[in-house]
Amino acid sequence: MAPPVARGMWIVLLLSLLLTLPTAAQQKDWPSERPPRPLAAHSVKFPPYAFKTLSNGLQVIAVSHHEQPAVSLRLILRAGGAQDLENRPGVASLAASLLDQGTTSKNAEQIATTIDSIGGALGTGAGVDLSFINCVVMKDSLDVGLNLVADIAQHPAFAKEEIDRQRQQILSGLKVSYDDPDYLADMVFDRLVYGFHPYGRPQSGTPESIAAIGRDDLVAFHRKWFGANNAILAIVGDVEPEEAFGGAERALGKWGPAGAQAPKPSDPPPPTRRLVIIDRPGAVQTEIRVGNVGIPRKHDDFMALDL
Repeated sequence: MAPPVARGMWIVLLLSLLLTLPTAAQQKDWPSERPPRPLAAHSVKFPPYAFKTLSNGLQVIAVSHHEQPAVSLRLILRAGGAQDLENRPGVASLAASLLDQGTTSKNAEQIATTIDSIGGALGTGAGVDLSFINCVVMKDSLDVGLNLVADIAQHPAFAKEEIDRQRQQILSGLKVSYDDPDYLADMVFDRLVYGFHPYGRPQSGTPESIAAIGRDDLVAFHRKWFGANNAILAIVGDVEPEEAFGGAERALGKWGPAGAQAPKPSDPPPPTRRLVIIDRPGAVQTEIRVGNVGIPRKHDDFMALDL
């Protein structure tokens, strides 16, 4: 009869062999010319929402989500980098970054103190087709959050000292970006694909355009594009629709219209086959971009292609 130690070793070896059998069976069928079978689709259930257009044209969407006693606010303006003047790329980005840096009634420090005192968060920014204000507050501070969003959306100060400070930050960021092959490849690719269409312009601007942007440019952009009829407000969280609509009416019901609504830009140039090389001596990294204009976002196959 084998000693206990030997029997233990045999048991371990036997278990190891049994564990490897499924792997061996899988390897027998590998490689396979057939793709793996897709997993069963999970059902996705979106929460119900309510929609209302205020008398001044502001569209409000309310979504009740009572998991936490917090409410998220997102105000979207239908104007972004695509609405920059051709010789002033970067206006939308600079204007959006200054929204929470002072209004006609509060400076940047007072705005920060207000949101911090209620345990909230506030942020602003711009994309290609939109500008936005985000705010998260506790349920019992909903009116404070809405009033703060309303103030910075309607009454930005665009104070000279804040413009100069933000301008220097953007210029410093561009200096770093211009040494980044990834940034340069994206910027050149957009210009080649979209040509002189607004999508072909650098959203963050250029050192020359950022240096040339003045307060008048920012005020004109805000006056032209920021208004109730050009905005959507989403209120999501521990709030009922009627409560959300009432708060929106109190805070933004008297907001006037924008000076203009975003026009539909012309189509980009037709696709052409081109090979462009950007020579950067001494670069230790190479970036490659291949592509062209794809299907529109509303196309039935957009989501599948994006995945």
